Amino acid sequence: MSRLTVLMKPTKSSTRVLARIANIDLLKANLPSPRKNTHAAALLLESLAKWYGQPAFTVVYADGWEYSSGLDLCDGFGFGTKTEYFDVEIHNLKQRYRLGPFADLRRLVGRGVR
Repeated sequence: MSRLTVLMKPTKSSTRVLARIANIDLLKANLPSPRKNTHAAALLLESLAKWYGQPAFTVVYADGWEYSSGLDLCDGFGFGTKTEYFDVEIHNLKQRYRLGPFADLRRLVGRGVR
């Protein structure tokens, strides 16, 4: 069975989410940035992991600390959180990529994020 992969791109105003198994898009969402419930992203990942019966490998692509920390998926040093339901990696995109539509997130998967 292929691994459940979740890609997240938080910005000041929104958070784009793409969940995939193999080459199949399971979930595409353009959600508002979490404001009051910073645990919402963790709850979403936990729910997906329970639904598909496996931990969600998660990559957060952020242009800066202020965006990735708003999801509450990393510690104070910028390292991703790991639980029994998800394992998060944080990638700073400030100098690497400019993300547009979900096709760009899919291209990032082809660059080594599985």
